[in-house]
Amino acid sequence: MLFWFALVSAIRRRVTRTRGFSALLALPMIWPLAWAFGLGAVAYPASEALTRPSVAVRPPSDSPLRVVWGGSGLAHNRHAASPGQRWAYDLVVEPAVTGARSLADYGCFGTPVLAPMGGVVALASDGAPDLAIGETLAESQVLDACGNSGNSSEPHIHLHHQRQNPNILQGDPDFGVNCVEGLPLTFRSLKGPERPRGGIEVRNNQVRLTGDTIRYDGPR
Repeated sequence: MLFWFALVSAIRRRVTRTRGFSALLALPMIWPLAWAFGLGAVAYPASEALTRPSVAVRPPSDSPLRVVWGGSGLAHNRHAASPGQRWAYDLVVEPAVTGARSLADYGCFGTPVLAPMGGVVALASDGAPDLAIGETLAESQVLDACGNSGNSSEPHIHLHHQRQNPNILQGDPDFGVNCVEGLPLTFRSLKGPERPRGGIEVRNNQVRLTGDTIRYDGPR
């Protein structure tokens, strides 16, 4: 707002060196806003080595999972610019990114989503009946089936680790997810890299997934 005020003031009045300099100083303030439109975005400046606690979890499915987004940099993980989802993953079961109109044509749709670790439910929100708040979960317990609700372009499993409870900030889960500290997340008990990277390549108008593939290889 300061930038726009300075710019409008400079246009409406005679542009002076002082007003022009003020507008120039205010310009960096619109940089974070530009991130929302994919302009000038950078990975959120947090060190994976220094950010604690990190956690290692099992993959959230027994099916082979292709990593669409994952890793430390924006080239492999579009979530890296968000402080709350700094090391988030988007995972799919192939076939994926085919452009098909039917949800049933996506391998991830309807696949059981499993608890990646034991814990307590802090928030459950979906079209299906909610779990009771505070209900204890066991690792590998089936949570639900993968769908395509919320902020989603096609059926996929989104997974991220954060320090704060998203309900803490104004009781708004969406607001809370974007205003918390994301923590490192790695995988265990699997075939594939513990810290897989994602990626999408577009050639000749064809979309191709270039990320790693992981598969759970632990006890059932």
